[in-house]
Amino acid sequence: MRAIKILSVTLILIMSLVTQASSVTPVTKSLCMTGETVLFSCRHKSKTFSLCASRDLTAKTGYIQYRVGKGAKPQNTLEMEFPKEHVPPQKIFKLELMPRGASVSFSNEGFSYTLASDLTDVDVVSVEKDYKLVSNFQCSETDANVNLTMTSIQKIFKSAGLGE
Repeated sequence: MRAIKILSVTLILIMSLVTQASSVTPVTKSLCMTGETVLFSCRHKSKTFSLCASRDLTAKTGYIQYRVGKGAKPQNTLEMEFPKEHVPPQKIFKLELMPRGASVSFSNEGFSYTLASDLTDVDVVSVEKDYKLVSNFQCSETDANVNLTMTSIQKIFKSAGLGE
């Protein structure tokens, strides 16, 4: 199962590299709140997809939340927030390191989500239900300062007990 997931994410990243536009517009805003750390943020069409962490994140304290909304003002446009509560992320999120990228995965209400970044700043969001692809897209705007492959981001996951 793990090998299939890694292969799936790797294929998604490879496909995205093949179809990648010559330039990617940087995201200037995320759905993370003041005082939170942006772990992943990108835009696709009119929506923003962000993975946010509290600054006090450790294996036993703090939280990570995935947020989806229109624009970049979470108090007015938030469509999804997972998990709803601010709880430590162990057993909720999983970081996987790959030869040329990294991904974070989690499940919510029967859906499996994967956020992936590669070493060329390509970000992909993928959603599956019952092992069938529901949505898969390359972000049209990414934040070059935030990528799951960055050592600083991986250290945050490791301090939360989520690193490999």
